Amino acid sequence: MPELKASANVARARVGSAIEHLIAHQKGPMNLRVCTIGIDRARTKIDMVNLVFNMCRFVWLERSPAPA
Repeated sequence: MPELKASANVARARVGSAIEHLIAHQKGPMNLRVCTIGIDRARTKIDMVNLVFNMCRFVWLERSPAPA
């Protein structure tokens, strides 16, 4: 594999792994199931789950001690 293509794959894999971890967390404990009629309802449901995730993350960050 050419070096340029390999470095592009590494960069894509870093972003992909972060996004996949987030989606896995939302699908598991947050019970994300998009079984709605219409794209607007699906987007609204996903937006609400993202909002709850961000609120939980904020609370977790507020409670964790600050790094030295």
